[in-house]
Amino acid sequence: MQILGGYVIATPTKLGPADLPQPLWTISPCLLPDVPHADWFTDRTHAEVTTVDADLLAVGIEEDFRAAVGDKPGTDEFFHLFDQQLPLPGDAEILGYEPVGLETDFTFHSWHCFPYAAERRTLGVTLAPNGLLADHGDALRVLDLIREDPPYEVPWTIATLAVVGK
Repeated sequence: MQILGGYVIATPTKLGPADLPQPLWTISPCLLPDVPHADWFTDRTHAEVTTVDADLLAVGIEEDFRAAVGDKPGTDEFFHLFDQQLPLPGDAEILGYEPVGLETDFTFHSWHCFPYAAERRTLGVTLAPNGLLADHGDALRVLDLIREDPPYEVPWTIATLAVVGK
């Protein structure tokens, strides 16, 4: 089940591996260097007043993710919305699903930054034209692959990316 985790500012990017659809959607700071998307908003009103020319995305995260992250400084603030067990907003238009790892600074790192996206063909999953996985079941299969052999030890989840406020 996807639960509203928070909001980020993002825009489609042309960065990333050459074999990916372009432009692609992501919430990974390394693929969006010109957008202050690393800010994680738990208050939609604060996110909406950002003056950046980008979209506001609601980010849904998997129900088991909080337990995987554990309890460290900043966790309660990061999971403020998640702890309320809220669904995605009613005006959310789902773009797709992105397997992401949570860095120690509470920013997300995309699976596109590692060779997993290339392995998608062996799993039989396809990407949507926006670079995201269109099927939640496919995203879960990719997540299982990543958790079996992570690039490094950070908690991974599926982020549901949904445009809001359009």
